[in-house]
Amino acid sequence: SPALVLWQDGGCGWIDKPDWQQTALCPVIGLVDDPAAARQYPLFLSLRRGHAAIFGAPGSGKTTAVRTLAVSLLSAYSPRHLHLYIMDLGGRNLNLLSNFPQVGAVISPEEESYRERVQQLIHDLVEEMNVRRLRLAQAKMADVYEYNAAHPDDPIHIIVVLLDNFTEFRESFGDSKDNVETVLD
Repeated sequence: SPALVLWQDGGCGWIDKPDWQQTALCPVIGLVDDPAAARQYPLFLSLRRGHAAIFGAPGSGKTTAVRTLAVSLLSAYSPRHLHLYIMDLGGRNLNLLSNFPQVGAVISPEEESYRERVQQLIHDLVEEMNVRRLRLAQAKMADVYEYNAAHPDDPIHIIVVLLDNFTEFRESFGDSKDNVETVLD
């Protein structure tokens, strides 16, 4: 990742003006090994289309993948462009990301107010979605990427919510079709 290289060299890797139309929100999450061609190249995950899921057996590296995704985003985007919220229900070692300025919250079940914090986060996100819908409608823009490309000096920050261990989330907040509704009730 160019951003990580800049950080490793002692500079600031945050992208000053992301390419909202093409490459924004495509973090590097690993390397693809092509032994036939004797090369490796970055593996990108496009979050532009919405949700992404990482599946695997216990101990297969799902939490490491989530942490890698988070660090890739945090190293590339400033707090002006990205806000990250983490529900750490898996390996319980994502709290180390809480000191990054882009991280609004890291929530884990060990906290006394865990359920209330999750409910508050979901409530705040729903309110923010409503505010953004209105802002985009007033600007006659289809999505945040189009808006940010047209307004580089006044971007709408991207919000990414990482949920490590969906099974535990479902066990804690119900098995309904829409867990967000369950949390809000």
